[in-house]
Amino acid sequence: MAHSPDYWKIFDQFIEELNAKSQIDIGIAFIDAKKCVNGLTDGWFDFKFAIERAIIKHKNTLTAEQTNNAKFLLEEVNKYLMNK
Repeated sequence: MAHSPDYWKIFDQFIEELNAKSQIDIGIAFIDAKKCVNGLTDGWFDFKFAIERAIIKHKNTLTAEQTNNAKFLLEEVNKYLMNK
């Protein structure tokens, strides 16, 4: 799923939710992470590591639902990378 348009739709919805709740800095961290994706495997790994860092850095400000959504996005990337 990580490589599909559906993944990016969920990703963008997550960013919109963060922005709507004035959690702009977390949204920016995820948007910056997305910039790593360049179609190559190393870009996907950079994306994965950036998402992991964002989750850890903002663990005290993310709600339980937001944490679950972020982990879902991360898990989908992990699945994609394991199948490469």
